[in-house]
Amino acid sequence: MERPALTRGVTLQQLDHQGLPAYRLVSPAGREWLVRPLLYHVAVHADGTRTPAELARLAAEAMHSPVTTEAAEKVIRWLAAHGLIEGVAASEMPEPPLGRGFGQARLPLFSGPALAAAATRLTFLFRRRWVVPLLLLSAAVRLAPYGAIRHMGLLELIHNPWSVVTPMQVAVLGSLAFAVGLLHELGHASAAHAVRMHAREIGVGLHIIYPICYTKVDNIWAGSRQQRFVISAGGIYFQFLAGTLMWGFYLLKPSIPAALLALGNDLSVAYNFQPFLRFDGYWMLSHLFGIVNLARRGWGQLVEWITLGRVCDSFLRAYGPVQRLVVAAYGLANAAFIAAFTWGLIRWSGLLLNTLPRNVARAMTEGFTGEDAGALFQAVIWSVLMVNVGRRLYRWLRPMLRRQVARHVA
Repeated sequence: MERPALTRGVTLQQLDHQGLPAYRLVSPAGREWLVRPLLYHVAVHADGTRTPAELARLAAEAMHSPVTTEAAEKVIRWLAAHGLIEGVAASEMPEPPLGRGFGQARLPLFSGPALAAAATRLTFLFRRRWVVPLLLLSAAVRLAPYGAIRHMGLLELIHNPWSVVTPMQVAVLGSLAFAVGLLHELGHASAAHAVRMHAREIGVGLHIIYPICYTKVDNIWAGSRQQRFVISAGGIYFQFLAGTLMWGFYLLKPSIPAALLALGNDLSVAYNFQPFLRFDGYWMLSHLFGIVNLARRGWGQLVEWITLGRVCDSFLRAYGPVQRLVVAAYGLANAAFIAAFTWGLIRWSGLLLNTLPRNVARAMTEGFTGEDAGALFQAVIWSVLMVNVGRRLYRWLRPMLRRQVARHVA
C-alpha cells in the first residue's frame, strides 16, 4: 500500500476527558475503538495522497515525538486487517493456539532432526491402502471386549478403586497414558510430514486445569483445508491404533488394569472428538468446512439472530450456504454446551461454597490427611478454573466496555 486511504464512512474523533486527550475510531459498521495517539494521527492523514513515510512525518509533527516509517506501516497494516483501508478486505486471524495466557504453559520435549526422522518414518500409515484396513481391524478387535464390558469389573472402580488396582498399577497406567499422549502428538507430526508440511516441536503444557500435549506445525494455515484436516485428525488416528494394541494385549492376557488402560484410551479419543473445546474435534470440524474461528462465527450468528440483524458479523458473508448452516448448528450446540456446563457449576456450588472451604480450613488448622490434601488440590484446581473463566469473560466483554467508555467520554 504505497498511498493508503481510509475506507469511506470511517470516523475519527479527538475527545477531551478531564483535560487529557483521548481518540476514538468508528468503522462504517459502527464498531468503535479507543485508539492510541499514533494510530489516530496516522489515520487522520491517510487520504490516498501520502506515503507511509509522509504519514510518519505528519504524525511526528502532531505528537512532537519521532515516528518511524515502520511504525506508520504497522498502523496501516492494523487498519487494513480490520477492513478500514480502501480496497483491502478485512482479514481474519485464526484463533491462538493452546498454552498461552494465565494458568497456561508450554514445555518443548522433542524437536529438530530427531522429530523429523521419527515422523517421516511413520508417514506410510497415512497412505490410503493402509488407513482403511487398519481402521477396520481396529474396530474388529474392539468387538469382543466391548461386548463383555459389563463382566470386566470396571464398575467396582466407582465404589472402591483400591480394591481393583494397586497404587503401583495406577502409577504404571499413568505413565503409559502419558506415553500414549506423546504418541498422539507424533501422529500430528507424522500427518504434517505426510502432507508435505513441517512439525517443529512436540511438548507438554497446561491449559486451564488440563495437562496437555501439543504439536507445533509451521505455517499450518498456509496449507489447504485437506492438509489441515489430515494434520488435525492424525493424533486421534494414532491414538486409536494404539488402543487397538491395548485391546489386543487384553485379549491375550485379560486383566482389570489392561482393560482400564484400553478403555481409558478410547474414552480419551472420544473426548478429543467433541468440538466444544479447542481439541482435535474442533479443529477437524473447522478445517473440514473451511471455517476460520468457528466458535467466534457461531457466537456471531447467535448475536445476529438475537439482535434481529442489527448487529452483524461481517466475516459470515464470506461463507456459502452449507458453511452458514454449519456455523448456525455449531453456535446453537455450543450455547447448549455452555448452558449445561454452567448448570453443572451451579450444582457444584454447594461443594465450592460450603464443603470444600470447610475441609481446606480444617486441613490448614488441624493438619493434613489424605482426604484434606485432596480437598486442597480441588480448591487449587477450581481457583485456576474460575480465574480463567473470568479472564475469558473479560476478553469477550472488553470491546463492549470500551465502547461504553468511549460514549461516556464523548
